[in-house]
Amino acid sequence: MSPFRSFLHPLVWYIASLRILLMMALVFLGSWMPGSAQEPKGWFEFGMSAVDDQLDFLVNDDSIVPAGQPGRVTVADGHFVDGNGERIRFIGTNLCFGGAFPDKNDATAIAKRLGQLGVNVVRFHHMDNASAPRGIWDRGHKQLDDDQLDRLDWLIAQLKQNGIYSNLNLHVSRDYPGINRNTERAFRYGKALDNFYGPYIQLQKQYAKDLLTHRNPYTGTTYTKEPAILCVEINNENSLTTAPWDSLADLGEPWGPELQKQWNRWLAARYDDIDQARRAWGEVDEPLGAPMLAQPVAGRELDAWNLQAPAPAEATIQTSQDAPEGESFSIHCELTRPGSEEWHFQLNQRGISLEAGRLYTFSFWAKSDRPRTIRPEARLAIDPWDHLGLETAVQLTPRWQRFDLPFRATESHQDVCRVGWVMGNDVGSVWVSGASLRPGGVLGTAKSQSIAKGNVRLTRRVDTVQRQQDYLRFLMDTEQRYHVMMHDFLKLDLGLQAMVINTQASYGRTAGILRESRWSDFIDMHGYWQHPRFPGRPWDPSNWTIENTSMIGEPDGGRIGLIARHRVAAMPFSVSEYNHPAPNESAVEMFPILSSVAAMQDWDAIYQFSYMNSSETPEVPRIDSYFELANHPGHLVWLPIAKQIFRQGGVHPLATSMTLQIPTDAAHADESISDHWSAAGAQDDGLMNHRLQVKVGDTDAPVIHRTTVTDAAAATNQVRWQTGDNNVARPATFVVNAPTVRAAVGQLADRTIQLGDVSLIVRGLDKKYASFGLASLDNRPIETSKRMLLVLVGRVENTGMRWNESRTSVGTDWGDAPTIAEGISASVVIPGKVNVTSLSASGEPQTEVPVRLAGDRSGIKLGPKYKTLWYLVQRP
Repeated sequence: MSPFRSFLHPLVWYIASLRILLMMALVFLGSWMPGSAQEPKGWFEFGMSAVDDQLDFLVNDDSIVPAGQPGRVTVADGHFVDGNGERIRFIGTNLCFGGAFPDKNDATAIAKRLGQLGVNVVRFHHMDNASAPRGIWDRGHKQLDDDQLDRLDWLIAQLKQNGIYSNLNLHVSRDYPGINRNTERAFRYGKALDNFYGPYIQLQKQYAKDLLTHRNPYTGTTYTKEPAILCVEINNENSLTTAPWDSLADLGEPWGPELQKQWNRWLAARYDDIDQARRAWGEVDEPLGAPMLAQPVAGRELDAWNLQAPAPAEATIQTSQDAPEGESFSIHCELTRPGSEEWHFQLNQRGISLEAGRLYTFSFWAKSDRPRTIRPEARLAIDPWDHLGLETAVQLTPRWQRFDLPFRATESHQDVCRVGWVMGNDVGSVWVSGASLRPGGVLGTAKSQSIAKGNVRLTRRVDTVQRQQDYLRFLMDTEQRYHVMMHDFLKLDLGLQAMVINTQASYGRTAGILRESRWSDFIDMHGYWQHPRFPGRPWDPSNWTIENTSMIGEPDGGRIGLIARHRVAAMPFSVSEYNHPAPNESAVEMFPILSSVAAMQDWDAIYQFSYMNSSETPEVPRIDSYFELANHPGHLVWLPIAKQIFRQGGVHPLATSMTLQIPTDAAHADESISDHWSAAGAQDDGLMNHRLQVKVGDTDAPVIHRTTVTDAAAATNQVRWQTGDNNVARPATFVVNAPTVRAAVGQLADRTIQLGDVSLIVRGLDKKYASFGLASLDNRPIETSKRMLLVLVGRVENTGMRWNESRTSVGTDWGDAPTIAEGISASVVIPGKVNVTSLSASGEPQTEVPVRLAGDRSGIKLGPKYKTLWYLVQRP
């Protein structure tokens, strides 16, 4: 998951630990026992344990083959194949932090349970974050902890026996020496820096050597040779080209000088001298014109300045005699209460005119009470609030610094522009002084800098386009050199036999696609629908929001549509992190949408993020966080159906492909892949009608080709996505009608849903939202299958969970165990004579559901009285 998307802030873990201790105390004192919860009317208790391995009804005895037994997984014809050359698809999850190190009894149960549910790969993520018990390090954070390594070895061996491969991540969230909480967010955990800074690369190599050459005593092999290791990921969500260029330019010791040295070395290989480079870059030096900001008047210095701090933010400004040399005063800005958005603390002047293409310079002094990032900007002061050529970031410290920021205006506007700063959303103080906006300036390299001296400064986003393109080439070359170095170390020095990828393809924009398609064994992506947003402090457990809407209403496929546009032709495609995080009330749509789209698009691996982030009390039936699958029954009951849809090919790939061909030059590499799809004329309906893919090279501009796929399994119209507008006339629905699986998700209430020879009517429901699935467990068509799984799920949450008024956050009021589910009444008609049994959360048979036989069809009425989310459907 993205640097801040991937895991919980330590404070969240602290609070979670307190909750666990409280829950254990309540159990011990008899204040809470399963079954004692008071559910809302129409809801019922349905708690699932992370270590319950009694789901044998989901699998055939001979269906589990130890991972790697058919031989190592490799790539052939653009897909994963096993040692027999047979196509293999993966459904996976992630184990993170302490969740990767359960005790041996729990590990045995977890591995068996995951295999029963349909998982056949686990990604080990964030193991490098902390010392035991939360991570793999010993207390000194320099050596691998022996006990943790033993737990990991046992778990991987158990997964192997249950047919589950392992995906090992190397650098994810380890803090290198010199990285601390004051480090700018873009460089937390050494991201971007460890692509070029030698000491950090050496630490990565040592960790890889210690982990991968270690012999697992329970399998008898090292991880370099183990056939159950699917792949190794070098560096999660990490790209030098993605790093903010202005932040790179402001890097201090030791990273800034090192990057500048490599930049000058790269320039020396390309240009004879700095004059040749300046000519190539089209640099300019224009005299500064008249001041454009209102000049301060004694006693009324603040009149021209506009402070923005909309509620709930609270902020003040006042003049201060604390000013840099040569200035008579400063403006002291103080945020005393954070807002609900990152941009809620701003200071600017309005009524400014800008001319498109003209050069301007915004200059000022600034400091802050503690290290802080602010964003100088020029933009419209009216809707649509577009940026107008200046949108950068500068790093403040308690010391006064001078900033001179040249930029070219991108549009012409008279009297409706504004210039100023977005101060961030952290409580604290910022001082600014001597602010000036003037036409003209120097857009280029100072005369004191030269390639010969090795002191040519790093490039900023305000530099000329030609210089930016050179700098992007340098960054691309640097990160690709890093990847090749690490790849060769793993493969040649350590002898790793598994597949290798560098990082996710979207990191680096189009440059990321170019990097991964050239150097990695497959393409990998991450994506989240409505990831929680933290407008104040990152991962603040009391200050976060989600939009809390369904992705089915998105005409372009939402997040999964964006992911699909990154697949590269003739390469396997993997999505190793995906989620519709809790507490979204439509979260249960995740598996049916992800598995169906992946099958249609002919992808190779999909992973939910994550199974669990801690190995403490996995048996407690409570949704512990935004991302965890282990105790989320709304997701878990869908997993076996996702297996049928994707792993077993229940939904067939689409019959046509749409290929975006992109150039490899730097002029296009700095844009997003979505920009290229749009520029080439792609429509929103492409996701449901064509296999989307990207082809690199052999073109001067993005262009789209459509072709028919030669594939006997190809099909159309097995999946329908009606985005609608969530009203009665056109409700948003996602429907699957394939031989071995039927499903419907979305606004299902009070209408008949026809799924081939299966029909569904859902009644009532305040939110109108529900999900229904029926899948064969014996891989036969629905009309002849002897064993089927039926799921009917709506909202799922913890007991006592409390929403805010707008239902966009529960803050820290997540509630307690057990999880409860919304009762849904539905009528289902299935072909043939069937018997239906409600199942407990543990998969045990509960109640025989009456079946009304009418001719050759069985009518079934389901409802809250059965207190279940899943049913076993069998034919005599």
